[in-house]
Amino acid sequence: MNRSKYLSLGLVAGSLFTASAQAELSLKPYGFLIPSVTVSSSGVESFSQPNSSAYTAAGNPVINKSSANSTASWQVAQSRFGVKLSDSSGVDGMLEFDFIDFTKASPTTAAVPRVRRALVKWQTESGWTYQLGQDWDLASSTVPFTYNFVGHYFETGDIGFMRMQFIGLKKHGDWESGWALGMPTQNSKATSSGVELGQWPTVAFRQTYTGISDVKLGASLIAASFQPSPTASFRAFGGAFKMFAEGKSGESKWMTEGYIGQNTSNLGMLGLGFADYVHPRVREAGVYFSAKHPLSPETRVFGGAGASFVLNPSQMSSADKTTIGATGPGIEKNFTVRAGVDHDLAKSLVGFAELAYLNTTHHLSSADSSTNPQCDAFVLNTGVMLNF
Repeated sequence: MNRSKYLSLGLVAGSLFTASAQAELSLKPYGFLIPSVTVSSSGVESFSQPNSSAYTAAGNPVINKSSANSTASWQVAQSRFGVKLSDSSGVDGMLEFDFIDFTKASPTTAAVPRVRRALVKWQTESGWTYQLGQDWDLASSTVPFTYNFVGHYFETGDIGFMRMQFIGLKKHGDWESGWALGMPTQNSKATSSGVELGQWPTVAFRQTYTGISDVKLGASLIAASFQPSPTASFRAFGGAFKMFAEGKSGESKWMTEGYIGQNTSNLGMLGLGFADYVHPRVREAGVYFSAKHPLSPETRVFGGAGASFVLNPSQMSSADKTTIGATGPGIEKNFTVRAGVDHDLAKSLVGFAELAYLNTTHHLSSADSSTNPQCDAFVLNTGVMLNF
């Protein structure tokens, strides 16, 4: 039998295998395209990087010397696509990507896919649902109304983020109980660090009550012991306690979260507290509120406010050009107010405009004492979103 016949048989076998797999496992694509334009009155930053790709704070005046200047950026990087997988036995999976890279201000063709969610979920006869993979923190349960999907209200009251974790969930009457073991934070370098050498996982618990009509209430806790650095001779504690609520009031939808924590940034969460060898305990608190109300079947208004504060700023490390990314956000206080409107342009197409005000107090080093650490900025984000 010649090579072409072997190839033909291989193609036929592959086709039969694919058809068999598709018959048992259903795939459903989902996502959105979101071309947008972001204009700011002065410099902003996206998770400490001096750009507006997913703005979270007014810009650090030491990291970005042009922070007093207005900026404009055109983006598609917050676009998202994914696929949901399921079969008849109660097994589900999800794989989701976006194109954000906070080190690229306006990437255009330099954008690359970023894995957001990758998980497998299965149900048991005991009533427990288990999940293993990369997903939102168990401790984070609400999603605010904003078209800055990656920036969220992070660092201004919302601290949840993505985590590799093993989750267990069970519903019993009006209650849902959950627990999780997870990776303390990500390590994007080639060498194992305190993250891997520390070995201890994060531990999280969440309790949710749904017995009130149109309202969901709950509380969650996440905690871990970690090494501030590979050579540290001691372990530090990080964690947060959160309370949350969401619901409907007439036609309006609303949600709120509040938290108190310590060293949350060391656990991969998007708060302000970051511990190092010199400062092992940085405590913080925050709260946000977000709501959405329909003006008509095609038009809605939305907005909210949020704030995060470091409770002991004297125990923080400063953030400057030489330490960015190594000392956490370097923010003492961060506050935002947002308001926007969206309108259905077609069945799957929405136009939107969202205005945000950011007021941020950065923790600067003594060498920069002559620089005003408090900065503010107005940001207009407008564009369209195509859902699929």
